[in-house]
Amino acid sequence: PEIVLGAERKDAFGHGIRLTLEVLANQLAVAMSNAAAVSRLEELATTDGLTGCLNKRTFLEKLDEKLRSAQRFGKPLSLIVTDIDHFKSINDRLGHAGGDAVLQAFARTCRRGLRANDTLARWGGEEFLLLMPSTRIGDAEIIVKRILDHVRSAPFPAGDCPVDVTFSAGVVERMPGEKMALTVLRADAA
Repeated sequence: PEIVLGAERKDAFGHGIRLTLEVLANQLAVAMSNAAAVSRLEELATTDGLTGCLNKRTFLEKLDEKLRSAQRFGKPLSLIVTDIDHFKSINDRLGHAGGDAVLQAFARTCRRGLRANDTLARWGGEEFLLLMPSTRIGDAEIIVKRILDHVRSAPFPAGDCPVDVTFSAGVVERMPGEKMALTVLRADAA
Protein backbone atom coordinates (compact mmCIF):
# COMPACT_ATOMS: atom_id res chain seq x y z
CA PRO A 1 0.00 0.00 0.00
CA GLU A 2 1.05 3.51 -0.67
CA ILE A 3 0.06 6.66 1.17
CA VAL A 4 -0.06 9.92 -0.77
CA LEU A 5 -0.59 13.27 0.85
CA GLY A 6 -1.11 16.33 -1.31
CA ALA A 7 -1.74 20.03 -0.94
CA GLU A 8 -2.84 22.78 -3.29
CA ARG A 9 0.00 25.13 -2.44
CA LYS A 10 3.74 24.61 -2.70
CA ASP A 11 5.60 23.85 0.55
CA ALA A 12 2.33 23.38 2.46
CA PHE A 13 4.02 20.88 4.74
CA GLY A 14 6.91 22.29 6.69
CA HIS A 15 9.84 20.25 8.02
CA GLY A 16 8.13 19.56 11.38
CA ILE A 17 4.92 18.38 9.75
CA ARG A 18 6.86 16.15 7.33
CA LEU A 19 8.70 14.53 10.24
CA THR A 20 5.40 13.93 12.06
CA LEU A 21 3.83 12.49 8.90
CA GLU A 22 6.86 10.23 8.41
CA VAL A 23 6.49 8.88 11.96
CA LEU A 24 2.75 8.32 11.41
CA ALA A 25 3.40 6.61 8.07
CA ASN A 26 5.95 4.29 9.69
CA GLN A 27 3.47 3.43 12.47
CA LEU A 28 0.79 2.76 9.89
CA ALA A 29 3.16 0.50 7.92
CA VAL A 30 3.93 -1.50 11.08
CA ALA A 31 0.22 -1.79 11.90
CA MET A 32 -0.58 -2.96 8.37
CA SER A 33 2.24 -5.50 8.49
CA ASN A 34 0.98 -6.79 11.84
CA ALA A 35 -2.56 -7.08 10.49
CA ALA A 36 -1.31 -9.10 7.53
CA ALA A 37 0.69 -11.38 9.86
CA VAL A 38 -2.33 -11.93 12.12
CA SER A 39 -4.47 -12.72 9.09
CA ARG A 40 -1.90 -15.26 7.87
CA LEU A 41 -1.66 -16.86 11.34
CA GLU A 42 -5.44 -17.11 11.49
CA GLU A 43 -5.47 -18.80 8.08
CA LEU A 44 -2.79 -21.26 9.19
CA ALA A 45 -4.69 -22.02 12.40
CA THR A 46 -8.03 -22.65 10.69
CA THR A 47 -7.22 -24.42 7.44
CA ASP A 48 -5.63 -27.65 6.38
CA GLY A 49 -2.27 -26.72 4.89
CA LEU A 50 -2.45 -29.27 2.10
CA THR A 51 -5.99 -28.84 0.78
CA GLY A 52 -6.97 -25.36 1.92
CA CYS A 53 -10.15 -26.80 3.45
CA LEU A 54 -11.14 -26.00 7.00
CA ASN A 55 -9.32 -28.11 9.55
CA LYS A 56 -11.17 -30.38 11.96
CA ARG A 57 -11.08 -27.96 14.92
CA THR A 58 -12.44 -25.05 12.90
CA PHE A 59 -15.05 -27.27 11.27
CA LEU A 60 -16.32 -28.31 14.70
CA GLU A 61 -16.69 -24.63 15.64
CA LYS A 62 -18.60 -23.94 12.39
CA LEU A 63 -20.68 -27.05 12.97
CA ASP A 64 -21.71 -25.82 16.40
CA GLU A 65 -22.59 -22.38 14.99
CA LYS A 66 -24.64 -23.83 12.11
CA LEU A 67 -26.35 -26.33 14.44
CA ARG A 68 -27.47 -23.56 16.83
CA SER A 69 -28.80 -21.57 13.88
CA ALA A 70 -30.66 -24.60 12.47
CA GLN A 71 -32.22 -25.31 15.86
CA ARG A 72 -33.18 -21.67 16.46
CA PHE A 73 -34.90 -21.29 13.08
CA GLY A 74 -36.18 -24.87 12.72
CA LYS A 75 -34.16 -25.44 9.55
CA PRO A 76 -32.79 -28.76 8.26
CA LEU A 77 -29.07 -29.47 8.30
CA SER A 78 -27.41 -32.18 6.22
CA LEU A 79 -23.97 -33.66 6.50
CA ILE A 80 -21.90 -35.64 4.02
CA VAL A 81 -18.87 -37.69 4.95
CA THR A 82 -16.69 -38.61 1.97
CA ASP A 83 -13.82 -41.04 1.85
CA ILE A 84 -11.57 -41.49 -1.19
CA ASP A 85 -11.71 -45.17 -2.14
CA HIS A 86 -8.50 -47.22 -2.02
CA PHE A 87 -6.42 -44.20 -1.07
CA LYS A 88 -3.69 -46.33 0.51
CA SER A 89 -3.08 -48.02 -2.84
CA ILE A 90 -2.88 -44.58 -4.52
CA ASN A 91 -0.25 -43.53 -1.97
CA ASP A 92 1.60 -46.85 -2.35
CA ARG A 93 1.59 -46.62 -6.14
CA LEU A 94 2.30 -42.89 -6.58
CA GLY A 95 4.07 -42.00 -3.36
CA HIS A 96 2.99 -39.38 -0.87
CA ALA A 97 3.46 -36.52 -3.35
CA GLY A 98 1.03 -38.24 -5.73
CA GLY A 99 -1.39 -38.89 -2.88
CA ASP A 100 -1.16 -35.25 -1.83
CA ALA A 101 -1.93 -34.15 -5.39
CA VAL A 102 -5.02 -36.39 -5.39
CA LEU A 103 -6.20 -34.93 -2.06
CA GLN A 104 -5.74 -31.38 -3.38
CA ALA A 105 -7.61 -32.17 -6.60
CA PHE A 106 -10.40 -33.87 -4.67
CA ALA A 107 -10.82 -30.83 -2.41
CA ARG A 108 -10.95 -28.52 -5.45
CA THR A 109 -13.53 -30.79 -7.08
CA CYS A 110 -15.69 -30.84 -3.96
CA ARG A 111 -15.58 -27.04 -3.75
CA ARG A 112 -16.84 -26.78 -7.34
CA GLY A 113 -19.95 -28.75 -6.40
CA LEU A 114 -20.81 -26.78 -3.28
CA ARG A 115 -22.96 -23.73 -2.69
CA ALA A 116 -21.73 -20.54 -1.02
CA ASN A 117 -23.16 -21.38 2.42
CA ASP A 118 -21.86 -24.98 2.48
CA THR A 119 -18.76 -25.82 4.49
CA LEU A 120 -16.01 -28.24 3.45
CA ALA A 121 -13.42 -29.62 5.84
CA ARG A 122 -10.68 -32.19 5.78
CA TRP A 123 -11.63 -34.48 8.62
CA GLY A 124 -8.45 -36.52 8.46
CA GLY A 125 -6.42 -38.53 5.98
CA GLU A 126 -8.57 -38.92 2.88
CA GLU A 127 -11.84 -38.14 4.64
CA PHE A 128 -13.75 -34.90 4.05
CA LEU A 129 -16.93 -33.53 5.61
CA LEU A 130 -19.43 -31.28 3.89
CA LEU A 131 -21.91 -29.39 6.02
CA MET A 132 -25.02 -28.07 4.30
CA PRO A 133 -27.30 -25.76 6.27
CA SER A 134 -30.94 -25.42 5.26
CA THR A 135 -30.63 -28.60 3.22
CA ARG A 136 -32.81 -31.70 3.26
CA ILE A 137 -31.24 -35.10 2.58
CA GLY A 138 -32.62 -35.28 -0.97
CA ASP A 139 -30.91 -32.02 -1.91
CA ALA A 140 -27.69 -33.17 -0.22
CA GLU A 141 -27.78 -36.32 -2.34
CA ILE A 142 -28.07 -34.16 -5.46
CA ILE A 143 -24.93 -32.29 -4.38
CA VAL A 144 -23.07 -35.58 -3.85
CA LYS A 145 -24.09 -36.69 -7.34
CA ARG A 146 -22.85 -33.37 -8.75
CA ILE A 147 -19.48 -33.87 -7.04
CA LEU A 148 -19.37 -37.48 -8.27
CA ASP A 149 -19.97 -36.27 -11.85
CA HIS A 150 -17.07 -33.80 -11.48
CA VAL A 151 -14.81 -36.55 -10.09
CA ARG A 152 -15.74 -38.93 -12.92
CA SER A 153 -15.26 -36.31 -15.64
CA ALA A 154 -11.46 -36.48 -15.76
CA PRO A 155 -8.52 -38.25 -14.12
CA PHE A 156 -6.96 -36.42 -11.22
CA PRO A 157 -3.45 -35.04 -11.72
CA ALA A 158 -0.89 -36.97 -9.72
CA GLY A 159 2.47 -36.04 -11.14
CA ASP A 160 3.19 -37.81 -14.43
CA CYS A 161 0.50 -40.40 -13.81
CA PRO A 162 -3.12 -39.11 -13.75
CA VAL A 163 -5.32 -41.38 -11.68
CA ASP A 164 -9.02 -42.21 -11.76
CA VAL A 165 -10.54 -41.58 -8.34
CA THR A 166 -13.72 -42.84 -6.77
CA PHE A 167 -15.13 -42.03 -3.39
CA SER A 168 -17.72 -43.25 -0.95
CA ALA A 169 -20.13 -40.87 0.70
CA GLY A 170 -22.50 -41.06 3.62
CA VAL A 171 -25.35 -38.55 3.51
CA VAL A 172 -27.57 -37.80 6.48
CA GLU A 173 -29.95 -35.13 7.64
CA ARG A 174 -29.74 -34.20 11.29
CA MET A 175 -32.77 -35.42 13.22
CA PRO A 176 -34.52 -32.86 15.45
CA GLY A 177 -32.85 -32.80 18.87
CA GLU A 178 -30.05 -35.14 17.75
CA LYS A 179 -26.58 -34.43 19.10
CA MET A 180 -24.24 -33.48 16.26
CA ALA A 181 -21.72 -36.17 17.28
CA LEU A 182 -24.38 -38.78 16.54
CA THR A 183 -25.16 -37.13 13.19
CA VAL A 184 -21.47 -37.36 12.27
CA LEU A 185 -21.37 -41.03 13.33
CA ARG A 186 -24.47 -41.81 11.25
CA ALA A 187 -22.96 -40.06 8.21
CA ASP A 188 -19.71 -41.96 8.64
CA ALA A 189 -21.55 -45.26 8.97
CA ALA A 190 -23.68 -44.45 5.90
